[in-house]
Amino acid sequence: MTGNRSDQSSSSHARKAADTMGDETTQNKLPCAVSLDFEELAQGQQCILIRLAGETYTLRKTQSGKLILNK
Repeated sequence: MTGNRSDQSSSSHARKAADTMGDETTQNKLPCAVSLDFEELAQGQQCILIRLAGETYTLRKTQSGKLILNK
C-alpha cells in the first residue's frame, strides 16, 4: 500500500464488501479473494478506471445495468 488515500479507501471498500457479501467463492465456485460492490466503488459515477500491469481499463455500467470492461 502506498499510503495514498484512494488506496486506503479502496482497500476499506474491498474489506467491507467482502464482509457483507458472504463467501462468494463457495457460491460461484470462483477463486476470488473479495467481492466488491460496483455502486460503492464508483461513488455515483457510471465508470471506474482499473490499472493492471501498466495498462488502464475502464469498467462501465450500461443503462440496462450490465458491466462492460474495455482496454
